[in-house]
Amino acid sequence: MLASWLTGVVTLLIVTFAACTSSSVSSTETSRPTATDSTGGVESSPPALRRNSPFSLDDRAAWRAALKWPTSCEEAFESSKAGEDGGLAVHELAPRVAIVEVLCASGAYQPSHVYLRYDQQGASATATLLEFPVLTSGDGSSIEKSVETEVWGESWFSPDAYEMSVLTLSRQLADCGIWSRYALSGRQPVLTAASARLPCPASQGPPAQFANGNSPLRWPSVSLSK
Repeated sequence: MLASWLTGVVTLLIVTFAACTSSSVSSTETSRPTATDSTGGVESSPPALRRNSPFSLDDRAAWRAALKWPTSCEEAFESSKAGEDGGLAVHELAPRVAIVEVLCASGAYQPSHVYLRYDQQGASATATLLEFPVLTSGDGSSIEKSVETEVWGESWFSPDAYEMSVLTLSRQLADCGIWSRYALSGRQPVLTAASARLPCPASQGPPAQFANGNSPLRWPSVSLSK
C-alpha cells in the first residue's frame, strides 16, 4: 500500500514538472523579437532614392511617389518623352536638402520643368513645390510678372545650388527672349536679376549665349521694382 502511494506521488511530481517546463518554453518563444525580413518584411526600410544621374524611368517613378509633383507635369512628360531617360536632376543644397528638377514637356525648342525642395532633416521628409516669380511677354514687347510652378526655358544652377538662372526664348531662332536669375537659399525662389531682348528683331540676330548662367551679352536689364 505504501508503495502504491509513493508511486502516485512520483507520478504527480513528474506531470507537474513537465507542465511547468512546457509553459516556460512557450512563454520564451512568444516574447522573442521578430527577426528582420531581408526580403521586405515590416522591419525593412524602403530603398534609398537615387541622387546621381543617369536617372531611369523607374527612378522617376520612385521619386514621384516621394515628391508627388503635379499630374499635369507628368502627363506632359509622358506625351513628349523620348527614350528611357527619367528627366530628373538633383541639386544638393545642404546636407539632406536638395532641389529636384523635374522635366515636364520637352517642347519644340525649349523644355519646361517643375522644381521641388526635398528636405530630409526633420523626423519625416517634406517636399515643397517651388513657386517662381516669372517674367513673360504676352504681346512680344511688354513684360509682365506672374507666379508659376512650371518654368519654361533652359536652366543653370550654381555649384552650391543657391542660385539658378533661366533663359526663356521667344522663338526657335534663339535670338530673343527673357533671362532671369533666382536665389534659392530661402523656402521659395526670389527673383534677383533679369534682362530681355524684346521685341524680337525683324531679321535674325545672333543666338543668345547662356554661358555659366549669365545674361546674354547686350541684353538690356529689366527693372524688378514693378
